[in-house]
Amino acid sequence: MQLEDDALIPDPEMWRKFGVSPMTGWRWTNDPKLNFPQPIKIRTRNFRRGGELNEFGERLLREAIKQRAEKQKGGAA
Repeated sequence: MQLEDDALIPDPEMWRKFGVSPMTGWRWTNDPKLNFPQPIKIRTRNFRRGGELNEFGERLLREAIKQRAEKQKGGAA
């Protein structure tokens, strides 16, 4: 998923792109350890910057690959 860096993505569209429920999105937003991009509120709607979402997705992917490699390394020993 690659979004334009300066695009403002509404939360419902963003949840679909990440394949998560709105409740999971709320948890991500409120988990300081996850460092999920914070919303930009325009009237009553939340938006996120495309570039920040790209960085978040790439970081999740790198962490998952690292965890998988460590798990396989530990199982091979």
